[in-house]
Amino acid sequence: MSEQPKPILAYWDVRCLAEPIRLMLEYCGVEFVDKRYPTGDAPMYARPEWKRDKEGLGFDFPNVPYYICGDFKLTESWAIMKHIGRKYGLLPITAIQSTRCDMLEGCIEDFRNRFIYMCYTTNKEDFEAAKQIYLPRLPEDLKKFERFLGSNEWLAGDKLTYVDFAFCEALDSIQLFKPNFLVGFDKLKQYLERFFSLKAVADYRSSDRFQKLPLHKFVDKRYPTGDAPMYARPEWKRDKEGLGFDFPNVPYYICGDFKLTESWAIMKHIGRKYGLLPITAIQSTRCDMLEGCIEDFRNRFIYMCYTTNKEDFEAAKQIYLPRLPEDLKKFERFLGSNEWLAGDKLTYVDFAFCEALDSIQLFKPNFLVGFDKLKQYLERFFSLKAVADYRSSDRFQKLPLHSKYYFWGGSKELQETF
Repeated sequence: MSEQPKPILAYWDVRCLAEPIRLMLEYCGVEFVDKRYPTGDAPMYARPEWKRDKEGLGFDFPNVPYYICGDFKLTESWAIMKHIGRKYGLLPITAIQSTRCDMLEGCIEDFRNRFIYMCYTTNKEDFEAAKQIYLPRLPEDLKKFERFLGSNEWLAGDKLTYVDFAFCEALDSIQLFKPNFLVGFDKLKQYLERFFSLKAVADYRSSDRFQKLPLHKFVDKRYPTGDAPMYARPEWKRDKEGLGFDFPNVPYYICGDFKLTESWAIMKHIGRKYGLLPITAIQSTRCDMLEGCIEDFRNRFIYMCYTTNKEDFEAAKQIYLPRLPEDLKKFERFLGSNEWLAGDKLTYVDFAFCEALDSIQLFKPNFLVGFDKLKQYLERFFSLKAVADYRSSDRFQKLPLHSKYYFWGGSKELQETF
């Protein structure tokens, strides 16, 4: 019998998004190649090794972290974690546990990113200003996680799952910045100690395989919104803390006593209930990865629109438009001859991707010229009878795409297209 190849986990030479994956592999006793791409110094942060490898490794969506095991190749950190969880028993078991984990992915991402964005400043003055925003918000976030954890041993309940690895790494990173930040949050403190007392985790962190630093290198209901400059949201402000959510945010979903936030979690809950989740492990892995890829794709468009004046918008547009065909080429190649993104089954990711494509189409009507498979895919989706009926009804609101403070797509009138 031939020896199984060691999996390769690749990322920058930092902890950040790869460390929860390293922790999972170490916990599961998996020997792996921990490939770390070097990054040059400011101002260019040159990455010649990654630039050389990027398009030649055969990924559908080249990115780091990436995971290779034989012919199996995967990008997007949450997708990699769930693949490992699926293989080694670190996924939730019950529907309730799954829903908690789906929501927690978004909540942990938001929580982690608030810390990262503070760190992602280039000078002392900007860092101090960012710190004044971040630190007052931190106890509010911790209070929500403490309440959510309750008397449970782990975030999903009585079972250790992949989200614990992500959350504990985030807490540990913050602890390096503010050592006593968990004073007054005894449940979270005990939870973090319990996690780092797991033998395999403790052994890894006391070995020379563990790299403590650096954490980062660089990090490349319709509520009305008032007008500039305040964009007041009194109705949401009034409702926010009174609706009984663990992590108040929009969008939110309420069905009787069931309450949920985070858009991907809501979509997967609906998919779980009405048959729009993937069925096979391969379909599930494709969808896990696509969540991150679609999020990145959508956010590049949103960040261009999220400018406050014509000059900044034009500058952002010059960055966005040349990148767009590269992204479309990857999705076209990934779709291949399949009817839907996961394969032959319509799943929740198709709804997210088709909405993203339709939004871009309002901005640049002919953007799918030369991408016939994606064009046919989008037409196929919007030809689904229930979708077509909704979009031809008065329930569908074509505009605005975004909130009022977006330079493009934030009004009920279609602006100039390109």
